[in-house]
Amino acid sequence: MKLKKLFIIAAVLFMAVRLSAQEKQNDNTSALTLGHGYRAFVEVNGFGELPGIDISTTHGYQFNRNIFVGAGATCGIMMGGEYSYAHTDVRYDFVFNDKITPFADMRVYFNKYGVGLMPSIGYRYRHLNVSVKYWIGSSSERDKFFTTFCVGLDFGGRKR
Repeated sequence: MKLKKLFIIAAVLFMAVRLSAQEKQNDNTSALTLGHGYRAFVEVNGFGELPGIDISTTHGYQFNRNIFVGAGATCGIMMGGEYSYAHTDVRYDFVFNDKITPFADMRVYFNKYGVGLMPSIGYRYRHLNVSVKYWIGSSSERDKFFTTFCVGLDFGGRKR
């Protein structure tokens, strides 16, 4: 089961990198690209109070320099077992210059125990994202709260 989840994540990551490369090579007139606003994130999360680590990928649309909306999936390993969930994501980039950009993010995730929230704040330097996330909600025990550290990369998106 773990091997199948890792294969799915690897395939999605490959797609994100491939589509991002196509977007840069073409002039947005090709039918092979998802368009000027496509943006994807790949993140590693769990360096904090969360007793485990996970990998997530989010794909969506960057409406302008500030607003991103997308959906994705996460797979992780925790003390006591593995977990996975689907999520939706809304992100706001505070654009002050082209290199360092602070952001606020709100993720709503859905797992077998219910619905949870994951607000975060962080900085993006070029394509590297570093953030602090606060998990609120659904787990095997009632109302878990964790603060975690997240590192990720983003691909695509509107640049102006």
